Amino acid sequence: MVDQLALVETGPSFTPLRFGLLSVAEPVTSAERWRMGIMRRQPVCDGAASILMLPCPPTGGPQVVPTVTGSPNIGANSFRAYAHVPCAPVGWGPNLDELKARAQAALTNGEGRVLESVFWTGSLDFGGGTFYPHLAANAPVSGAPQGAAQVLLQPPAATPVGSTAADPVIQLGELEQALAECYGGEGVIHVPRKALAQLDHDGVIHREGQQLRTISGNLVAGYSGGRYPGPDGSTPSAGNAWFYGTGAVQVYRGPIDEIGEVPAEFIGRVDNSTVYVVARDYLVTFDCCLIAVQATLEGAV
Repeated sequence: MVDQLALVETGPSFTPLRFGLLSVAEPVTSAERWRMGIMRRQPVCDGAASILMLPCPPTGGPQVVPTVTGSPNIGANSFRAYAHVPCAPVGWGPNLDELKARAQAALTNGEGRVLESVFWTGSLDFGGGTFYPHLAANAPVSGAPQGAAQVLLQPPAATPVGSTAADPVIQLGELEQALAECYGGEGVIHVPRKALAQLDHDGVIHREGQQLRTISGNLVAGYSGGRYPGPDGSTPSAGNAWFYGTGAVQVYRGPIDEIGEVPAEFIGRVDNSTVYVVARDYLVTFDCCLIAVQATLEGAV
């Protein structure tokens, strides 16, 4: 007997995971011209200086000598996240709106993972090239000069305690100390999502609303991107994980673009195949610091 299956329109609802990268950086949807990449003035991160106040100021006080070239501007690339629904038109009938809705759901349900993967690794699924800036980098990368302005696309990750893995509480403390000395403001700790359980068990992160924070006040983002290499691009050994610290993060996100607006643009007339594609552009930038430590996650629970 052949099963007689009824087609229904409802199913389980999808709820995005909390505490990812977008929980620490609300996307900017500005209409500024950022979708081909940006450059911006180098943020001011150096600490203030001090001098003793005396009736007669000492000679040799602070002097600022201007440089010839100045500090380079900070640059960032953009990338496109996209999703598609392949099918045959005979399977959908005339319901084009449903095809569009399914393609947009595929994008919105998966773009957070794509964003976190690209920003951690700099690697893209197709087309080659490298996205800058990203976390796993151990060498600076300069962009093409914009007139007289020099552009820094990628700062190298500093490793204040080397690459040896150690207790996550100690390593998080080292990371926050280095971040405090480099930045001095509310930064972001970037970790694989698998580290959140250990950090919560160790009592070094806590929840505030829809965000996670450390005792120092830095935000914590748990990544679901699938690959979490160290600064040299290598995969950590089993039971270990790299943590990164940066200054404040800003994410630009464009509107959803439909790649093809009428059926003739996404239906193959030879075999009646259909690939409906939607996409949107992203850009990520951060301030001042990029610091990395490696922690072991094999502690007793």
